[in-house]
Amino acid sequence: MIKAHLLFTIFCYGLASLLGIMILFHSHLKIYWHRIRFIIFLGFAIHTIALMLYWQEKQHFPIITNLEALFFVSWLLVPLMLFIEYRNKDITMSSILLPFVLIVLLIMVTSDAPIAVLSPKLKSSWMYLHIPSSLLGILFLFITTGTSFMYLMQERAMKNKKMGWFYDKLPSLPMCESISYSSLIVGFVLITIGIVSGMFWAKTGFGRFWQWDIKEILSGFTWLTYALLLYNRKTMKWTGKLAAYFAIIAFLLVLLTFFGFSIISKSYHTL
Repeated sequence: MIKAHLLFTIFCYGLASLLGIMILFHSHLKIYWHRIRFIIFLGFAIHTIALMLYWQEKQHFPIITNLEALFFVSWLLVPLMLFIEYRNKDITMSSILLPFVLIVLLIMVTSDAPIAVLSPKLKSSWMYLHIPSSLLGILFLFITTGTSFMYLMQERAMKNKKMGWFYDKLPSLPMCESISYSSLIVGFVLITIGIVSGMFWAKTGFGRFWQWDIKEILSGFTWLTYALLLYNRKTMKWTGKLAAYFAIIAFLLVLLTFFGFSIISKSYHTL
């Protein structure tokens, strides 16, 4: 049943992705974007049902394993990208981000996910604040990184006077800067909530707020890196290339913290 819902969602997102990419190449087709948006909304509705069915079948919210986390993040990404589109009156972000959602769902359909087992020590209501806020924070920081890449690509092309049709399809430099900074602030607040709630979660399970686990150490270092970026953007007026490069480097720490050490190091963290 879940797979059937996911397949229909994949069809909707796949069709919308294809049409969105066509619009990027043929701007005169933008008049049809409202129809594509309807397809996305339909896919999101079925996506939501699939998420609820998965929750019912597995008897836990899909945030325990890396695959479940990606499933949840892909669901969050759809309304977020539509909000960015509405706020900035630009469809580029939706056209770029929707294929990412599609890829995640294809992985979900084709993978045999292991049954997630949570240690009895870690069964706490803090989980439902810690994990979603952390994942949502990562999602916003991912958008910060993506717009930073777009900024650097366009800035380099303008400097070399090699602006082509591709760069005309990307958001403008001021828009990239605005989206990057806004998503950075929201992402930082969310990962702060995630870290603090995680400390209380650890307290209920292990009796201490801090275990000196490798992911805890890296999470703290990552938080300090983003705090430094925000501080310098506010006080030192970091903008443009410097802020973009720093944001990209900081996100590499995020990937290492939340995904890299799940593969190469043992930890009580399931994510």
